[in-house]
Amino acid sequence: MTAEFGLGATLDLGPAEVCAAHPSSSCALPAPVKERWHPLRGGLLNLYRYDDEVFAFEHGRLLLRGNNGTGKSRVLALQLPFLLDGEIGPHRVEPDGDPAKR
Repeated sequence: MTAEFGLGATLDLGPAEVCAAHPSSSCALPAPVKERWHPLRGGLLNLYRYDDEVFAFEHGRLLLRGNNGTGKSRVLALQLPFLLDGEIGPHRVEPDGDPAKR
């Protein structure tokens, strides 16, 4: 699939990017390719600035790119505590640990 941007710019998307860009489409769930655990996808639903976002991992890795202030650190801060220990208290989901931002 090809995504179109302004001024005629395009970007070829692989299967993971297509599913991440269109989570409501009929994308097959990712299948593990290793015996060892690694993340396949993660998501945020009605949390912070994210209404319904799915982040597809490629071979257990996630690349987040964007300008300053777009929420890259926030995505990791919101997902990692839940994945690692299930605790999502306010003191765990602030990326820089600043209690004034809670």
